[in-house]
Amino acid sequence: MNFVTSTTMLLTLMGVLLTQGAHINSMESAVKINHSLVSTDTKPLAVENSLNYNFRYSKNFIHTHSILSVAYSPDGKSFLIGGHDNTAHLWDVKTGHHLDILKGHSSFVTSVAFSPDGNTILTGSWDSTARLWDVKTGQQLKVLKGHKGPIWSVAYSPEGTTVLTGSSDNTARLWYVETEQQIHLLKKHKGTVNSVAYSSDGATVLTGSSDYTARLWDVKTGQQLDFLKHTHGIVSVASNPKGKTVLIGCVDGTVFLCDAERGKPLHLLKGHKSTVYSGTFNPDGTTILTGSFDKTARLWDVKTGQQLYLLKHMRCVTSVAYSPDGMALLTGCHDNIARLWTLTKISQEDSYDVEVESTALPTSIFTDSLSSTEETESVEEEPRVLGLTQAIN
Repeated sequence: MNFVTSTTMLLTLMGVLLTQGAHINSMESAVKINHSLVSTDTKPLAVENSLNYNFRYSKNFIHTHSILSVAYSPDGKSFLIGGHDNTAHLWDVKTGHHLDILKGHSSFVTSVAFSPDGNTILTGSWDSTARLWDVKTGQQLKVLKGHKGPIWSVAYSPEGTTVLTGSSDNTARLWYVETEQQIHLLKKHKGTVNSVAYSSDGATVLTGSSDYTARLWDVKTGQQLDFLKHTHGIVSVASNPKGKTVLIGCVDGTVFLCDAERGKPLHLLKGHKSTVYSGTFNPDGTTILTGSFDKTARLWDVKTGQQLYLLKHMRCVTSVAYSPDGMALLTGCHDNIARLWTLTKISQEDSYDVEVESTALPTSIFTDSLSSTEETESVEEEPRVLGLTQAIN
């Protein structure tokens, strides 16, 4: 997974090879949207809905290549797209205008994030670097070097002074933004670190890996505090902005909600049929949004673990994001399109149809096999395994 041939691209998403082999074909000529759901079905989709709002499919943002990551700005006025064209693109949410292109990476931009004040952008890339950019000028400010393999995930700390990166070199690294210096090397994982996240208070960080574990670390000391073990690779993690709940998305399509402080699994979210590439909490911490290789994004209730909405897409959903006010969400897809969905008050008679024009996709080749990471026996001293190998009732 360390090279790309000149004739075919072995596409790797989030540090694990896609589990279902598929040759990407062109999209259907058009797709019906009924009750806000993108679908190739001719029949309306059944949607479980226990909220007082409904999602409306709002608009498309067409990227130049397959999308790997999306992120909303803290003020909700703009968002970022990172993808296979080695750049990050900044867009205006309201007008749909393209604002800037951040150029500097020499390979795929796999992960993007804004600083808490919205003035700086963080990008991670297959070129093994993370870069900081000025939002107003689009100029590159700093380059964080040290990883020995592609970076799959980046995150900004809540206070904005440090950042976190995860890589296929089996490590996560904490960095000072101001000095570009590495603070801690987090190196207990035995496989690609696919996803990283800070806790809401910034005191701990969570990492998810192809080695079937998610690990909790102390930011101040760099020491591992705990870890959770599953039967499949972990591809996405996220922390609740309003509490100690964490989300863990896996290769087998399962999503776990866990209490990170007490080490207690809370819910097993079943619905996705394949790898869950991305997951995020809404700003008030009451719902989560997940995106998957199964071509769907799903909205879930944090308290009950119940699925609330099913949003169907034409290709795998690689990244998802909530707006800062929680009234819109963004889904990034492998069909080169970022889709904006807005929340409206529910009306039983509220229904509409629109046509979405198709775009041809570049040819890419998927592999059938998983990442070569093998499960190995841990030699750590009495780690606490939190029972993620069993279904949670």
